[in-house]
Amino acid sequence: MNTPGLLPTLIHPLKNRLLVFTWLLIAVSVMGCVSTEKRFERAVSYEEAGDYIRAAKYYLDVLEREPNMNGAREGLTRTGAIAVGNYMDLARERENAGEFDEAIKVLDELDAFREDAYDAGVELPIEPNYAEYREGLEGAAIESLIDQGRLAEQQGNWEEALELYQRVLEDYEITVERKEQLNLARANVHVQWGIQDIERSYFRAAFQHGADALEILGESHPRSVAAIELQDRAIAEGTQYITFFPTTLLTDLSDAAPEGLIQELNDIMQYEFWSTPPAFIASSDPVQMRRELRRNSGELTPLDGIQIGRLLEADYILLSRTVQFQLDETRVREKTVDAKTRGRNSLDTTYVHRTYTARLTAEIEYSLFKIESREEVEGGTVKYDVSSRLERGVYSGNYQDLDLTYNEQRLFDEDELKEDIRDLEDELLDSLSPRFADAVFEDILRLIN
Repeated sequence: MNTPGLLPTLIHPLKNRLLVFTWLLIAVSVMGCVSTEKRFERAVSYEEAGDYIRAAKYYLDVLEREPNMNGAREGLTRTGAIAVGNYMDLARERENAGEFDEAIKVLDELDAFREDAYDAGVELPIEPNYAEYREGLEGAAIESLIDQGRLAEQQGNWEEALELYQRVLEDYEITVERKEQLNLARANVHVQWGIQDIERSYFRAAFQHGADALEILGESHPRSVAAIELQDRAIAEGTQYITFFPTTLLTDLSDAAPEGLIQELNDIMQYEFWSTPPAFIASSDPVQMRRELRRNSGELTPLDGIQIGRLLEADYILLSRTVQFQLDETRVREKTVDAKTRGRNSLDTTYVHRTYTARLTAEIEYSLFKIESREEVEGGTVKYDVSSRLERGVYSGNYQDLDLTYNEQRLFDEDELKEDIRDLEDELLDSLSPRFADAVFEDILRLIN
């Protein structure tokens, strides 16, 4: 075999790849040069048009890409000096128009431009009294913004006032005393805004303004009393009273639901949730409610509930019922197990070891009625399910006749099976009840401004 003859064949593809890679590098380099050249041409064009700020920025852009391009450095030196003067002229125009904050923004842009130019190797001169000029302009900007904020307060433009005060805090270096004054002003805006919201019956919004004021000052601040009083007033005037009637069971489910389960659900709801609702929600007297229920014969209708709620001076009533309660067995697996009967004359037999997933599902349907209008204003359903992997034994005769181990006997223990189902029921109630409460509370709060 002629081995040397294979060498050109092996090298040829390698040469092709190297050539392609080389041309790609050249193409990328040319594209970069074209891009830089275009930027340089734009810089020259803007300079010829007298737009020195843009020209200087384009020269700067070229230098950031090609640091050794002397033409760009000369252009930046030439146009940059004029651009600095243009920035100063623009700042003074804003100053003369009373737009001190806008003038500072121009100076901020100027400072950033000079810093970028310095990083590119070009130091652009600035007038000798620049630092003093900027300091005086900052002071004027601060006073102007604060005056505008106070005017916005007087006019009830709360959002604008807060924005103006916040700009001073974020954009300027100020003394500790001035920060305290601004924070007091911001807190006062929230309090005044909250008082206005209460007068418009926006109680939850008013409460939030009190919270915003407390966040600014802190609860221990001596001036936070107004914010606390605002929140107290918002809750006092905005709280809605609800008559929470017990959940009933759909007639068709009376055989499916275990005895006492719905009563346990109602106990959980009453003692863990309805009695401790969130702010702006209060429960009618549950004892008085149950007394009135005893006087009501038959199924509780919405009109009956509204009448009881009116007697209890409630704003809304909650009616609910369980419309689904179902225990399903899925993923069933059965295995035949050999066994023997007890006694001297034991016989060979078998039983079935059954493994399955027990899934327990419940669904509650609820409605909120406004007593004043007698209309349903909110409603919905809450559904939840829990599951557990269980096992049991199945034998056509009496399982006690079988010679079984302790663990095998447990498969046939009905009490243990009932205990497993009760654990599943407890898990369902523990998960369903908070979801039910959250859904109802969310709907009620949606009705409160």
